[in-house]
Amino acid sequence: MVTIVLLHDVMSSQVEFRRNQRDLEDLGYKVIALDLPGHGGRLVVAGSANSLDSMALDVAGRLDESVAHLVVGHSLGAIVGLRLARLRPGLVSGVLLEDPPGMASNDASRVAAEVARAVLRARVDPHGEVTKLLMEGSSWTRDTAEDAIRSRQLVDVPAVVRFLRSHRFASSLIPLEA
Repeated sequence: MVTIVLLHDVMSSQVEFRRNQRDLEDLGYKVIALDLPGHGGRLVVAGSANSLDSMALDVAGRLDESVAHLVVGHSLGAIVGLRLARLRPGLVSGVLLEDPPGMASNDASRVAAEVARAVLRARVDPHGEVTKLLMEGSSWTRDTAEDAIRSRQLVDVPAVVRFLRSHRFASSLIPLEA
């Protein structure tokens, strides 16, 4: 049986996959939604957020080696999933990419600064941030907007900013050939 692994975006956490996880489980799949290091209150330990490779290997360490995993990743989760497939091909049967960041659109310093601002706003005015999400996007429900803001509140800002600004992050986006 293939297990589906759900990997979230920067400033997110596994709680944002609750609805998807329930729907997939209702269809009979085993689903694992994971928090990446520095997200969802998960601590960064032993360099687990130093690079895409270290994040991918952190994910690998939490998966059953005897199972083929389909990795579904959103943005940051998509590129972590790609690195996981590259580093541990026997562990991954496929990767589904949702909105992966591209090389041309990647300004790590700008993204890092926005992460810091968004987390601060979520901590200072969570109600206002939920309201803003509901007004911005037609696909947001109150529950999903509240989940998103709770996820932002739990981001380890220094660790995530360090990761985003690191040369190892930018160089990891280079094509996957050997």
